[in-house]
Amino acid sequence: MAQRNQKFSATSSKKSNVVSKSTSAKSSSTIDNTANELKEEEGLTEKEQFQICENFIVFWLDSSSKSLNESAISQIRSIVNIIKSFNNINECIKSIVEIKDEKIFLIVSNSLAQQIVPLVQPFVQVDSVYILSDREQINQKLSTAYIKIKGIYTDIEALCNALRKIIRQLNNDLIPISIVPLSSGDNPDQLPTSFMYLQLFKECILTMQSDSKMEIQGFVDHFTSYYKDNNSNIDIIKQLKREYSQHLPIWWYTLPSFLYETLNAALRQFNVQHLMKMGFIIRDLHEQIKKLHSQPSNNKPISLVYRGLYFPTNELENLKKSENGLISFDQFLSTSTEKSVAMSFIPNKADKPDKTRVLFQIEIESFNSSVPFASIHEFSAISSENEILFSISTVCKIGKIKEMEDGLWEVNLTLVDERDPLLARLIEHMRVSLGNGNSWHRLGQLMIKMGQFKQAESIYKDLLEATSISDKTECSFLHNQLGYVFKQMNNLPEALSHYEKSLTIKQSYMSPTDSRLSSIYSNIGGIFKDLNRLDVALKFYQCVLKIDLGMSEPNPLEIAIDYNNIGSVFDEQGKYSEALHSYKEALEIKLDYLPPYHSSLATTYSNIALILRKMGSEAAERHQYESERSNYKEALSHYEKALNVQEKSLPTNHPSLVLTHDNIARLYKMQKNELKAIEHAAKADDIAKVAFGMDDPERKKRQHYLEELERTRSALVRRAGIVRK
Repeated sequence: MAQRNQKFSATSSKKSNVVSKSTSAKSSSTIDNTANELKEEEGLTEKEQFQICENFIVFWLDSSSKSLNESAISQIRSIVNIIKSFNNINECIKSIVEIKDEKIFLIVSNSLAQQIVPLVQPFVQVDSVYILSDREQINQKLSTAYIKIKGIYTDIEALCNALRKIIRQLNNDLIPISIVPLSSGDNPDQLPTSFMYLQLFKECILTMQSDSKMEIQGFVDHFTSYYKDNNSNIDIIKQLKREYSQHLPIWWYTLPSFLYETLNAALRQFNVQHLMKMGFIIRDLHEQIKKLHSQPSNNKPISLVYRGLYFPTNELENLKKSENGLISFDQFLSTSTEKSVAMSFIPNKADKPDKTRVLFQIEIESFNSSVPFASIHEFSAISSENEILFSISTVCKIGKIKEMEDGLWEVNLTLVDERDPLLARLIEHMRVSLGNGNSWHRLGQLMIKMGQFKQAESIYKDLLEATSISDKTECSFLHNQLGYVFKQMNNLPEALSHYEKSLTIKQSYMSPTDSRLSSIYSNIGGIFKDLNRLDVALKFYQCVLKIDLGMSEPNPLEIAIDYNNIGSVFDEQGKYSEALHSYKEALEIKLDYLPPYHSSLATTYSNIALILRKMGSEAAERHQYESERSNYKEALSHYEKALNVQEKSLPTNHPSLVLTHDNIARLYKMQKNELKAIEHAAKADDIAKVAFGMDDPERKKRQHYLEELERTRSALVRRAGIVRK
């Protein structure tokens, strides 16, 4: 093995441009698009992620539902889009537990307030409680006992005014940030995924050429459906369609409407569906800020700006540990040149233990910075004197952090130019991860990297429709990408159709043994494998390995994929020793040529673990208990290595983490370690709730398995107690 790797290094430079967990770049000196073409590697599967994208949700608890009339709902919905009604306390609490990203405003009738208010106090997702009562004084004692109660209201209008006030404060506080420690410069693969994905998305969306009329219509169609029950938002959508070109982007962004909240919620949660449809707003707003920044009339010297907010206490602790590192504000950042304006948003100590009163002071060392920012008071839809707006994803260096009086912390930051060596190095590393190609190609690759396959399908289909059939290289590339995307969504007929179209186009200008056909042969082999035609699949994969090894400059990462795919067929055939050998060949190559936390390593670690688990089960059936224990132990080690890689390279709620935690749980159960099995099964369920949504058909199976583990452990504990007695 060492000799073969030495041979690779003599003819090929080390590559690190595998673009996702189960994809690899296929390099070519003559076809540019092939550099991003996807070649499938058998392994973990993913599901499309879908979730509500809101900053706030109203939970309305009323045993009689008398106050839930259409007029009241309409008034509330003009402020908060999603309203969930309950007449049962247990159902309400159950739904609160399931909310992860949004802040909940709980409106409760007087008759149920005494029961539910003490129960919701510990839940950080419940921001505040509003009691609806016929008599304002009836619950004053309860109101003073619990800080989450913001008031007792006898009419909806007064309650709505209170909601508007608290939402204004929370919108100021809900700034999505990414903290990049100084050490990330030495190990870019450990970058926070939120920082990496937003930087890549920003680059793609800001450099994209597109039809503004089509984009506006796409926005209208998407959000008309999303806000179909919200009349006030529908009115704004209609206005934007009619008048978008009549107003400047800053005017639209600052208009008191859902646009500001929805864009920032989408950036905070990185909701790709919304961000894609608002891409033209992001791009136009950035361009206007950039234009204003370059104009002499806007070039009044600014050396210091401020932003005051109630900041998450745990994030402040992370900031303290990251001095001289970077902080990225992952939205358009509003600041003021007046300290008093920033302080007006944080007049008192935080009334919640998870929040701290923080004043950001951002020093601007040079107005010639490549980071665009501008004074917007002349262009804003509302009065905004002294407001300075920075473009999306502004990065600052973290300086001194000092505790002041009255619970205030002062965080000193310095605006970082995009030409800063550390930032430039990190961004270049991220660019490489998406390979070559135009902005649309790279955005498609980013969607695949994130597991957003429906979005990738939409991008590639739009590109195919706009591409001339005479451009064979591009058409073949796009069909291959669509084949890969449909395969990930388990639509095998569509996947095979696109792969065959890609192959037919390529064969029209390539010889049957051309090395550039390797990837499509491999992908078709994968379809045959999924159709359980294993002998045919194995022949395709072995043919691909022969082609790749015979290249004048073999690509080791391609050969690793070939070994991995061959191993997957041996696995299906029950030839576990042959499968383990192939997987270990793949792993050894990847360890030589990939960064230590590259997500592709997780696939191979998991595949090896799966084979070892099966070999352990076979040994148990043959009563070879020493071999059983040895295989299970080694399998667990490889699953834990896979999990370690995934946690450092994937978003927190990525679907692949569900499968890995579930696999670890099942292995611990085989080893009779129910406590550890429960721990990982619970983590799998928690991540799945966010990754797949509450309607995921597999959810009941996961919960049933978790309950089964709990029962088994309880029975063992009872049995142990009886034995001791």
